[in-house]
Order: sequence, then C-alpha cells, then structure tokens
Amino acid sequence: MFIRWIKIIKLLFNYRKYDYKVIEKEVGELHGMPQKVGQHLNFYLNSDQDLRQVYFSGTLEDIQVQLYLNKLGLIAKEIIPVAQASIGQVYCVKTDLKAYAVKIKYPNIERRLRNDFRLLYGMVILTRLLPLRHNPITVILQNIKNDVLKECNYLAEAQAQLEFNRAFSKIENINIPEVYLQFSNAEMVVSDWVEGQFLNEYLENANSENRDKVFDLFFRFELMSLLKYGLVHTDPHPGNFLVQENDGRVKLNVLDFGSVTRMESQDRVVLRNLLQGQYEDIGALKADLRQVGFEEDVLDVYKDILGDILVILLEPFYSIGAYSFSQWRLQYKMNTLMASKEWEKPFRLPTQLLRVARMLQGLYYYARKYDINYDWNGGLQKILTMEEGKVYE
Repeated sequence: MFIRWIKIIKLLFNYRKYDYKVIEKEVGELHGMPQKVGQHLNFYLNSDQDLRQVYFSGTLEDIQVQLYLNKLGLIAKEIIPVAQASIGQVYCVKTDLKAYAVKIKYPNIERRLRNDFRLLYGMVILTRLLPLRHNPITVILQNIKNDVLKECNYLAEAQAQLEFNRAFSKIENINIPEVYLQFSNAEMVVSDWVEGQFLNEYLENANSENRDKVFDLFFRFELMSLLKYGLVHTDPHPGNFLVQENDGRVKLNVLDFGSVTRMESQDRVVLRNLLQGQYEDIGALKADLRQVGFEEDVLDVYKDILGDILVILLEPFYSIGAYSFSQWRLQYKMNTLMASKEWEKPFRLPTQLLRVARMLQGLYYYARKYDINYDWNGGLQKILTMEEGKVYE
C-alpha cells in the first residue's frame, strides 16, 4: 500500500512538470483512482493531444481470463485484450457462435480504490490551512468516492445495461449491446461485441453532415434516457460511445453502464421544467429546486439570482434555433454574477443533480469542441413530444 502511495505522489509531481510520456506510463500502471482522476481531468480540461493520450493509456494486468470463462461454460477460440480501464479490462472473446465483449475487474480493485481515497483524504486535511470561507473539497471527494466504488458493482452494471437495451430496442440508429446475465457476475460483464470508432475520433474526422447526425443521436440518447426512462448515463467520455458508418448512415453504440443514476418520476418532471425554463415566479422555481434536493438555506441565500444562474447554465436549451458555443461565455458570466456580493453559503448542487450536470457537461463538451451548431431547444421539444406518444422524427 505504501509503495503505491509513493507512486501516486510521484505521479502528482510529474503532472506539475507536464512530462506527459512519464505520466502516461505511470497512470497506465496505477489502475484505480489515479487513472480514474486522470480520465476526468483529461475530459473536462480539454487539454492538448499529448495529455489526452493519458486517457487511453493502460498496462495489461495478468488476469486468468480462461478461468473466468470456464466457470460460465464459455469456450473461447480466441481471447483478445482490447482496453485497460481504471476498474477492469475489456476483452474480445471469440467463440464458435459469436464474439463477446467481456469486462473483468482487476483483482482487489475495491481495496486499491479505498486505499487511494485514504491517501487523498489525508492530503485534503492540508486544505484546512487555506483561507477558504467555504471548503467543499471533502464533500466533493466523498461524492467521487461513492460514485467510483459504485462502478465496481458489475451485477448492477449488467442490470442497468439490460434496462437501457430494452428501452432503446426500437430506437433507430442507437444500439445498446445485448448483455448476457447468465454469463455475468460480480467479477465480469458479458455482452455482444460491437465495432466502431470512438466518439471523439469520429467527430474529429467526419464531415459536417455526419458530425451533426452523430451529435443528434448522442443528444437523443442522453435526453431520452433521462426524461423518458429516468435513467442517466453519467460517464460521457469518448470510450463509451462507438460510431459506425455505412453508406452514409451512422449508428451510435453505447457502452459501459457502471455509472448510471435513476431518477424518480417527480424529479424528471422538475428536470423537464428546468430545461424548458418556464417559470412564472421565483416561488415555483424554488419549489422545483427543493424537490430535487436543494437545501432551504441555499435557496434563501441565492433567491435573487436563481433565475440568472439557470439561464447561464442552460443557455443552449433556452436559445431558439441552432446554438453556437462561440457565444457561450459561461465562466465569465458566472464569475460576474457570483462576484456581485459576498455569499453566506456556497452554491452547491445536490448529488443527484451533479450527476445530471455531468451528463450535460458531456453534451456541451462535444458540441463546443467540434463546433457543432445544434438546435438544443428543438431537439428537446421533439423528445418531449415523443413522450406524449408521437414518434421522434
């Protein structure tokens, strides 16, 4: 454990030196929390190409795949390692009948993750020395820990994938690979093998027409999941989306359902209201925010600017027609608004909304990075209309 901690601390120093080749090697060897944090930083910070490669890095661990398959009666003709993620490795397993995607957890990964968080909590103690009026770091770290450990529950992941598969079985050009519960267990998830390009790679090279088509599928998947089925796929990094193109038609394959949040029907009604922004008074807005978990004292402190915060954060949804992120000045607007006075409490999103925000951040990220001008309001209205029994066209 202590040797691992020393390696993590060394990794942090190398981040400061921007030695990306060394970082890529060290992150790839330290499966668990270092790789998970690196993936998130890489995704949200929109960093350069060298650092983006860290996301895809990974060192193959010695997992006796055939032993796992033997227990389930799967006879493999060929086993091909294809990806090394933070919690498990993915293999293409070819049998006489078909090819499967098999994801297997690293041995003792939960113990590694808990030890990593012990180190992070120890480092967070030092932030108490900083002159911060409101220090949210401990709360943020606890939320991250809960979410990461949740991803270790492979039985829950298999069940979530089954729910998504059934929900989108009749939606054209969005594919959720079939999962095989009879082959899946606490250590392994088995589903159909699919080919395709990672979402970011496809968007990087596609023509504008196909780029728009793929983003529409991505938008449709995320918002339909949330508003129609109460399911939120909260891990929008590019490795979870594979794009197939055939004769001008594109299909979006969605993978990895370890990070999924479920929304109650009342909360989904609130989210529909928030995305449409149709509030006649502050009382109605506060009632909705209270329903999805906002603390009463936070609503009271920020009551005068709640509407402004909503307009800034959800600006693409409130605009009519194709929205260009070249006009989006989120950081400047939020900084200006929050600097208008000294606030008694931090504006902190409830845990459930943080997960929804992560999904939305994924949509914002791809649209902004690849200059996709999309009609967010129009796309939302089509989905809401579809909920009333009409077809998405």
